Amino acid sequence: MRVKVAIAMMLVSVLPISVAQRASAKTLNDVEHIHNVKAFGKQVLLGTHHGIYQYFSPTDVRIIGNQMIDVMGLAVNGNSLYASGHPAPGSNAKNPLGLIRSDDGGKSWRSISLSGEVDFHALETQGKIVYGVNAGNGKLLHSQDSGMSWKDLGTMKYEDIVIANPKKNQIYLTRAGKLFRGNDGLKKISEIKGVSDVRAVEVRGSDLFVAAGKSLMVSTTSAKNWAKRYTFTDDIADISVSNSLVVVVSGDRIYTSTDGGKSFS
Repeated sequence: MRVKVAIAMMLVSVLPISVAQRASAKTLNDVEHIHNVKAFGKQVLLGTHHGIYQYFSPTDVRIIGNQMIDVMGLAVNGNSLYASGHPAPGSNAKNPLGLIRSDDGGKSWRSISLSGEVDFHALETQGKIVYGVNAGNGKLLHSQDSGMSWKDLGTMKYEDIVIANPKKNQIYLTRAGKLFRGNDGLKKISEIKGVSDVRAVEVRGSDLFVAAGKSLMVSTTSAKNWAKRYTFTDDIADISVSNSLVVVVSGDRIYTSTDGGKSFS
């Protein structure tokens, strides 16, 4: 989950293009308004102003399905995708979309909750736990039943949040370049030392990935010790991980790694 990063502005110069061009976009520069970059299994997905795209390379980007929804929030949970935003022009769906879910890789979507009420610009989910930031009022909403019901946790004060252990509701958060751990959600927050200039955090199994300036830092000891895994030329804006991939947004490029972040292409 990223609350304040405008990925679209870092990746592409946004130009007006026709619906026909959008539907057949073949390069990264053809895609309008990239809001999210997510690792989904062996795929890299882009949540954009006009639907979900799969990224293969800067010159090979392909739309998934035919629903050109404005994907403001996008999250991965196992084999499912969760999203939020606005329906495509001419759609009968309520605006905003609330929480929607896809079980076929983004080809089709179904409404879960808050249709016509909430536009989540940031989403994080694992197991049955869901966190989402309501763009309308800045409130952080929390669900323990896969988004069917929600609790208001107040104004979102953090820039990034990731679920580390859904059973214990353990989370990691970032704010003003610092990393924090939350036990029992936001009830018990403690600062983690050893890393600075933190921009984003992700969890894969027992590995904790942190974007710290230009460096990708990794801890395999629950944030007790840190190792610099890779350094980029530009500051890291965002990271996303799956069991197969580590995806990093740095400068105006998307980088992918299949060896846990030791090397990137």
